Formats: sequence, C-alpha cells, structure tokens
Amino acid sequence: MFKEQSIKDFLTGLNNVREFDLVLNKLINKVKEDKEKLSILIIDIDYFKKVNDTHGHQNGNLVLQELGRILCRSCRTGDIISRIGGEEFSILLPNCSYYQALEVGERIRRDIQNHKFILLDNANINVTVSIGVATYPDTVGNLDELVMKADEALYKAKQTGRNKVCACI
Repeated sequence: MFKEQSIKDFLTGLNNVREFDLVLNKLINKVKEDKEKLSILIIDIDYFKKVNDTHGHQNGNLVLQELGRILCRSCRTGDIISRIGGEEFSILLPNCSYYQALEVGERIRRDIQNHKFILLDNANINVTVSIGVATYPDTVGNLDELVMKADEALYKAKQTGRNKVCACI
C-alpha cells in the first residue's frame, strides 16, 4: 500500500514524477545496452487554468482523471504513462521510432480533442492538449537530453497555436 502511494499519482492513479524518473533511468540504461530506440511524449492541457477558474478545481480534477483514462486507452501496451506536474503528463515509448511516436501523439491529441468531458453538473466541455515528441536516436543523439528536447517541442506546440503535436528535429 505505502509503496504504491510513493509511486502513483493520488488523483489519476498513473505513475508520479518520482516513478517517471526511476523508469526513465532504467530505460536509458537498457537502451544504451541493447541499442534500442526510445521515444517520449510530453503532454500539457491547453488553457487548463481556465478550466479550473471557470468550472472549479473539483471539475478540473475530473478532467485530469478522465484525461489519464484516455491516455491509457490511446497508448500501446508497454508504454509508460505518468503525471509529472499539475496538468502535465509524459509517456515513455520503448522501442518506438520517431514516426511511430508522432502517430501515437496525434492519436492521443485527436482522442482528447474529440472527447466530451462530463462535469459535476452534467455539463460537458472539450479540452485540447499540446504534445512534444523526441526520439533517441532518431531526433536526439544524447539520451540525457531526451526529456529536455521533448519539453522544447512541447513549448513549440504551445507557441505556434496549441492543440498540436510538435517534434524535436
């Protein structure tokens, strides 16, 4: 029970940032040894503050929980999903090429955009996400820069209109 609490996000049940870091380090070592590919998606809910300000934090929490379920349905078996910040999520995609990662990211973006999030008063809202993608060795030559490059791609998506998938190239 206590171990699960230390590795799982209390709200979504996904891995928390501590577990994300541990899994990422294990995957980096495996990728180096086995000369495999590793992709990462960093996902941020667009204008999430507006959801909380307009509909309240309880409804914001419902959106986060439902988004976590959508991510689980939209990913491949073996992908590792984490909540790494307030409205920020990551997905580690082992043995996943750059083009496959873009496909997964676009599927997630589209699934979230098309989903009706049901609020406590039974009203529904739509949300969108911005996604940054990076892949070793396809777009990033140094595994230690993988997260940083995905984060840069996420900010590119936000700065160029949101509700899109951008890659580190």
